[in-house]
Amino acid sequence: MERADTPAGAVCEYCKEQILEGESGYLMNVLGLAGPGIVPCHVECFLRQIVGSVSHQLHTCSCYGGHRGRHDPEGMTKRQAALAAVKVWNQLNGPGPKSERVQ
Repeated sequence: MERADTPAGAVCEYCKEQILEGESGYLMNVLGLAGPGIVPCHVECFLRQIVGSVSHQLHTCSCYGGHRGRHDPEGMTKRQAALAAVKVWNQLNGPGPKSERVQ
């Protein structure tokens, strides 16, 4: 696998916020309506799409019969919600090799 530098200065495809110098991120291959492409994403935003929202991880969302729906905590930006989701994941599962760097 080829490794690229974190795409600092680029806008994250998930949260639409800029990836700042010193933050971790990925360049993801995507196949969209406009065809194939490569998009930048914060590592936390990438993980949020895999592990789910805070309410999903706590089994309080509608997937588990809860009342919260499948949404992120009210009043949070998508970036803040991604950071919260990774924090909950680490609390519930312990930090893994990659998530130790995610705070």
